Amino acid sequence: MVILGIALFFFLRLYRLSDRLNFYRDTADLLGMTREVWQEKKITALGPMVLTTEVNGRSIFYGSFYIYATLPLALIANWDPLPMSALVAIAQFISIALASIALTKRVGRKLGLLFFFLGATFPAFVNYSNWIWNPNYGMILSFLSIYVIEKIMTKPKPLYLVSLGILTGLNLQLHWLYWLVVPILAIYVLARYKAKKLLFFLLGVGIGNFPFFIFELRNNFYNTLTIFYIIQNYGSRTSTFHLPEHYYSIFYPFLPYFVVSIIHKQKKWKRLLSGFLVLIILLSLFASAQRAMAGQPFGIYEWWTYKDQLKTVEIISSQGEEYYNVANVIYADTREYPIRYLLERKGQKIMPVDAYARTNVLYLLSDEEKPLEHQVWEIDAVKPATIVASWPINDRVTLYKVERDEKI
Repeated sequence: MVILGIALFFFLRLYRLSDRLNFYRDTADLLGMTREVWQEKKITALGPMVLTTEVNGRSIFYGSFYIYATLPLALIANWDPLPMSALVAIAQFISIALASIALTKRVGRKLGLLFFFLGATFPAFVNYSNWIWNPNYGMILSFLSIYVIEKIMTKPKPLYLVSLGILTGLNLQLHWLYWLVVPILAIYVLARYKAKKLLFFLLGVGIGNFPFFIFELRNNFYNTLTIFYIIQNYGSRTSTFHLPEHYYSIFYPFLPYFVVSIIHKQKKWKRLLSGFLVLIILLSLFASAQRAMAGQPFGIYEWWTYKDQLKTVEIISSQGEEYYNVANVIYADTREYPIRYLLERKGQKIMPVDAYARTNVLYLLSDEEKPLEHQVWEIDAVKPATIVASWPINDRVTLYKVERDEKI
C-alpha cells in the first residue's frame, strides 16, 4: 500500500508536467527577484508585493523566505522552471510522508495511511504541489508543522517547540493570513504545557519571522499598519478586493489532520467514518487522475501553456535581435514577465519593462486580428509602427514582430 501511495503521489503531480506547468506572472516575477538576489549577492528582508490586496496604493509584502526557499531549487535546476517545479512536488512528498509517519504512531497504521493517501490524491494538495508559488511552499510548511506537533505530543522538548515556532514564522512570511494560526497554536501550547513551553514556541516564531520583524522595526511597522488599513477600507473596494481560494490553501493540510484525529477517538463510528474517508480518497483519485491524464493545467488558461511559451521563446531567439521588448494582449500581464524571464535565461538582450518608449522592435502576443489597435501603453509607446512578421503559436495566439516606423 505504501508503494502504491508513493506511485500515485508522483503520477498525479509529474505526469505530463510540461503540459500542466503553471508559469505565469507571479512565478516569473519571483524567479526574476531570486536571480537578482543571487547575481548581486544581496540580502533582502522582503519578497514580492501582494498585488491582490492593494487598497489606495498600499499593499502588503511577502517575506524574503519566498525568495531564499526558491534559490536552492533554482541552483539545482539551473533556473529551469520545469525541474524546479518537480522539486517542489518532491518537497511536498517529504512533508506529507513525515507527517504521516509521526501521525501513525498515535492513530495507528490504517489511519496514518489514509492520511497519506488523502495528501497524495486530494485535488487541492495536487493542484498546489508542482509549481513555484508561495501557497505551495506554505502547504509544505503546514505538513511539516503537523509532523512537529505530533512530536510535541509525544515529548514536548524545547527543540520541537522552537521548531514549530520557526515553521509558523516562515509561514507568516509566505502569507499574512497565517497570523490566524498563531493564537491557536499559542493557546494550545499554553493550555497543554507550562508557560515556559510557550516562550520556546514564541522564540521560534521570532526566529522564523525575523526578517519581517526587522523590516517592520525599520519602516514604522508598514506591513502591520497596512493590514489594519486594508481591513478598515475593505468596504471602499468590495467589488475588487477578495480573498481567493489559494489564500486559504496554507490551512488545508490541517483539515485531514483534524479529521483523522477525530476518527481515531471514535469507537462506535470509527469503521464507518474510515470507510467514508476511503470513498473521499477514491473520488479524489478519480478527479486528480483525470486532470493529470488529460494534461489539464491548473490556475492558467488552457489555451496558453508552458509549451506555448517555450515555442514563443525559440522563435524570438532565432531572429537574432538585440535590445528588443515583449508584450502581450492575451491576458492581464501585458509586459509578459514569463517570456521575458525565459528569454533572459537564454542570454537574450531584452530591454527592461520601463523602456517601451525607447524600443524599436516589439514582439507582441495577441489573439486579435488587428493587434496594434489594442489600447495599452506597451503598444502605444512604439507607435507609429508596422507588423513585419508573424508566427502562429497555437490555434488562438499569434506572435507578431512589430517595428517602429521611425527608429530611435
